Parts: sequence; structure tokens; C-alpha cells
Amino acid sequence: MAWFEELKPSDWSEIVGNNEVRQGFLMWLQKWNPRQGKKAAILFGPAGVGKTITAELAAKKLNYNLIELNASDVRTGERLVESLFPAMRSIPLTGKRNLILLDEIDGLNQRKDTGGIAAISEMITDTATPMVMTANNPWKPSLREIRERCELFELRKLKKESILRKLHEIADRRGAMIEKGALELISEKADGDIRGALMDLHSLVSETKVLKKATVQELLQDRIREENVFQGIRSAILADDPTEIRQHLRDIDVLPDALTDWIYGNAPSICSDPKSLAVLMKAVAEANYLNAIMWKKRNWVLIPYIYDVLSLGLASASRRRGWVRLSMPKRISQRWVRLSKLRKNVEMASQLRKDIHERTSIMMTQVLPLLNYLRTKSETARRK
Repeated sequence: MAWFEELKPSDWSEIVGNNEVRQGFLMWLQKWNPRQGKKAAILFGPAGVGKTITAELAAKKLNYNLIELNASDVRTGERLVESLFPAMRSIPLTGKRNLILLDEIDGLNQRKDTGGIAAISEMITDTATPMVMTANNPWKPSLREIRERCELFELRKLKKESILRKLHEIADRRGAMIEKGALELISEKADGDIRGALMDLHSLVSETKVLKKATVQELLQDRIREENVFQGIRSAILADDPTEIRQHLRDIDVLPDALTDWIYGNAPSICSDPKSLAVLMKAVAEANYLNAIMWKKRNWVLIPYIYDVLSLGLASASRRRGWVRLSMPKRISQRWVRLSKLRKNVEMASQLRKDIHERTSIMMTQVLPLLNYLRTKSETARRK
């Protein structure tokens, strides 16, 4: 399980950052009255700042019964009303009041999600229950009608110092061995996204015994490339035509086998139901098989077929239409760690061969393994 899921805040006091805004939202919810003031709120801001967890823990703190729905998974106004109408009008058997949470309302498409926006606007007018929505960008023209009926609470990017404190806390709790400066780099590269920082920390710590600053620097320097991969996959998810999906996949600057790994690692986030996940995973398995043949036989003519299989798999699966949280798959991070170690070993072998006057291949296969063994043995003896 990813650390950001396992270590998700369980109490209001554990949420990092945006204290004043979150407190304002809590007060709005506490004073909510169907006969005065706005009956709905939008928590908005970039990914990883705690929009959804703020709503979830506010419900817990104020003893609300939370009804949570991803708006982009429900494509029509009729289905939205059908899903939420009972919660809008009734009091649960527990005696708690309901709180409706609609995640990712900016994922609704006015042309493709028939009546969804109009239905939400109407529900806000009729509801006898507080409604909370989350969005990355609530300023889309299509959301104007909803936005004007809501209280707006902006959660800004988290400060580097806030993320760094959380990383230190988690690293200490996990007993991870971290070189000075490594966590500072992760918190800086996260750009305000605490989930992204935790995912990076988890990925890097799980692949090395001691997390060094140089390793972080080397592995996270590809952040821009990684974001380009994310953007390409998100564009493919939003497209409907298989030809358009295929073009988006081809535009991503990674090899077909790496692209297959990216889609495989994020398939549960991409698909909106188990049946669709099975469809996409079948396509990924077929693409993986073609990748294996391609590399084994050096048969590069298979590359177009790999894109065909992946694009048809995405086209056939029911996909989430909102902003989809994507992450670096473990297979990719493992590959980056291996390449990082290989590059360092090659550099070290090149330096040593000048003194020992031996081929680089001999240095890599015989001398360096011996030196690593002796260093490990020496460190073990010193700790005893």
C-alpha cells in the first residue's frame, strides 16, 4: 500500500497546511442552515493539498454521515439525482445528518455529461442537506452556474517547510536511513503536493538501504518528463475516438514497454469500475507480450501494434472523466534506481581503471563487486 494512503490523516489536527481556510470551511459547515446562506461549498486548489480529506474529516469532526460520489463517474443528470436524492431529503437511521461530497466536479464535460451540471445546480437549490464539492479549477465557464451558488474555499499549494516536516516525521516513524539534504530535495520537487512527496519518498526508500541526496537529485530530475507522461495519459483518457487515443499515446516520449508499465501501474485510477479494469488489464497483458517479443527478436515492426492494443483497451474501458491522480509505477521507479546505480558503477569503474590498467568490463564484473562486499563487511563489523 502506498504511504500516502496508509498514512492518510485520521484526525482534523493531522491535516497539513491551509489551517485558516480549513477552519473557515469547518465554521461554514457547523453553522449550515437550509434557510439562510449558501447551501453548498467548493473546496478548490491543486492536487495533493487535502481537498477531499478536509471534507471527510470535517464530517467526522462534526458527526455527519458522509455520502461521497465522484462527479466525473456519473455521466448524466438523471443518474446524479437518482444517486443523491435520498441523501438530500432523508435523515439516516443513525440520527446523524448527511453531508454530500461530490469529488472532481471540474471533470464534468458539458457536452458529454448530459445534464450533470444543471442537475447539480438544481440539487443545490432543493437540498435539505449540506453539499461540498472539490475541484482543481472551479473557474471553468461551464461551472459558472454552480460556482455562483457556492461558498468558495481555496486551498493553496503547501509550503515546502510543511511538507518537509511531514517527511521527517514519516521517515523517523519508519526508521528509514536518510542522508542529510535528501528530504529537502523531495519536498522542493513536490511543488506543494504532499501526496506526490510521500509517493516519491516511499518509492525511493523501498529501493535503497540508505537514501542519499545524490540519488534523489538524479531520480527526481526527470520530474518534467514524468509530468509530460501524465499529461499524455490524461489526454488519452479524455479522448473517445481510438485513433485520437492512439495519437496521444504515440506523442508520449517514452518507449512502448515503459508506456505499458505506466498504464499498468495506473489502471485502477484510470478505470471507473471492475469490469473496465479487466478490459484494460487484458490489453496491457497483450501489449506486454508484444513488448517481450519485440525486445527478444529485435522486431521493431511490432511497435505500431503495441500502440493499437493499448489505445483499443483504453477506448473499450469506462474511464474516469475528471482529473485522474496518476503516480509513478513501482516498475518504473525500480528501473530508474537500477539505471542510477549502473551509471554510478560505470563512473567509478572508469576512474579505477586508470589506476589499475584493466578493462571497464572487468572492473564492473569483478573489482567493484569485491569492493562493495568488503565495504559492507567493514560497516557491519563497525556497527557491532
